[in-house]
Amino acid sequence: MEINLTTLANKYGSDKGTTQGSCHGFSNIYDEYLSTQKNKIFNVLEIVINNGSSLKMWYNYFPNAIIHGLDIDNKSQYNNDRIKCTILDQSNEEQLKQFSETVKIQYDFIIDDGSHHMRDQQITFGYLFKLLKPGGIYVIEDLHTSLCDNGTNVYGRPVEIYNDCSNTTYNYLQKKTYDSVYLSQEQNNYLQNSIDKVLLYKRPNDKVPVDYKGMSITSLIWKKY
Repeated sequence: MEINLTTLANKYGSDKGTTQGSCHGFSNIYDEYLSTQKNKIFNVLEIVINNGSSLKMWYNYFPNAIIHGLDIDNKSQYNNDRIKCTILDQSNEEQLKQFSETVKIQYDFIIDDGSHHMRDQQITFGYLFKLLKPGGIYVIEDLHTSLCDNGTNVYGRPVEIYNDCSNTTYNYLQKKTYDSVYLSQEQNNYLQNSIDKVLLYKRPNDKVPVDYKGMSITSLIWKKY
């Protein structure tokens, strides 16, 4: 019997599911688009490992995949036959650049569940989308931080929100012009020419703090073939 992603998220304690933490329910939407191809996914990359719950979830969901995790801290305790953890700070552009230039893997699926700060989300996207296979899916999670006020504390740092919200990742993905203030013109041009389509998934959630307008928001971004 096939086990869906939400069952695994709840089993391993990921808030992508429906019973843990903020209960975002993102796993339901991911399962809808990934379930038919999960046996054909061989390389997955997730930004931020935290307590390893997502790595365990992906490990059991994608039976043929190597699960690569990036985190600012050493998370090698989660390494096993198919989980590989690497130290990387997604707010450090030089580290992102070096990783994007040296890694020899094309990923089928990339998930950014990192700092949730506008600049970090967008520079990570600018460097790592190139590592995604044609037809692959890139996820930027927790876009509800785009709804908060400027200076709101997000993981120990004040988030930067322009008065017109033009720099938020949520607005960036909505515009479909993909012209980020945090990226070079070359990066913006590449993304504009490489993105096939974007799905924004948004739902009210009373477990999400009022700072984020009580919403859970994620995105799925497909790369052109």
